[in-house]
Amino acid sequence: MIRNITCVILTKNSVRNIENIRNIYHLFEKIVIVDDYSEDDTVKEIEEIDTEKRVKICKRKLDNFSSQRNYASSLAETDWVFHLDSDERIDDILIRELHMIDGNVNNTYFIAFKVKRKNYFIDIHIGTEDKIRLFNKKKLYFRSEVHEDLNIKSEDKIGIIGGAILHKSYQSIQDYFRKLDLYMRLEEERLKQSKKGWFYILGRLVKRTFEHFKTLVKNVIANKSFVKPLLWFCLCEAYDLLYFSIFLYVKYFKTSK
Repeated sequence: MIRNITCVILTKNSVRNIENIRNIYHLFEKIVIVDDYSEDDTVKEIEEIDTEKRVKICKRKLDNFSSQRNYASSLAETDWVFHLDSDERIDDILIRELHMIDGNVNNTYFIAFKVKRKNYFIDIHIGTEDKIRLFNKKKLYFRSEVHEDLNIKSEDKIGIIGGAILHKSYQSIQDYFRKLDLYMRLEEERLKQSKKGWFYILGRLVKRTFEHFKTLVKNVIANKSFVKPLLWFCLCEAYDLLYFSIFLYVKYFKTSK
């Protein structure tokens, strides 16, 4: 069992992903759950899994993802934390890597480790990306309100772990747009406070579209298929076009009413 790393999981109506949490329970001695006031039996089922009373469960209303993750990290008893979402699980190779790292994690000169995350849409692999999910909470913290990242500096030493996180977030196109609604509400609140102008937001859209296109080409070559990577590309563009539309609404339409 992994003892020097705390697994941190955010939940919200996560009953359908309860098996992921059950698997994590048998891997990590210390687990922190921060629940965004689930309306289903998420908390109840986690309590039933926790027969040894090793899981720290706290409820906190989601204001943004960075503050939610930072709050969860603060509850961990260990310096090292491994962040997961309830719709993510880890493969066998990553499990072995975490066990190997666990013994010497407090003596490493790295402050964090990258791991590959494989993204799936309705069980279709639509892309792989590098994520930093294992890190020393005394050295790093999350920033940005919606798509949170860590305050990495160029001189920071970042290691690499084998294996992958398997991210199966969306079980249907309706499921995708339900989550998109949450993200857009958070983005709207952020844009109300932002002083970013037209050219910055338009530049962001163009830059991200170019990055998505490069990833599309990469995934087409890797998968020897066009349809699956194209689906991923369309989902990314749907998000960014909605973000741009909300910017126009908040900055130009809403203020002129």
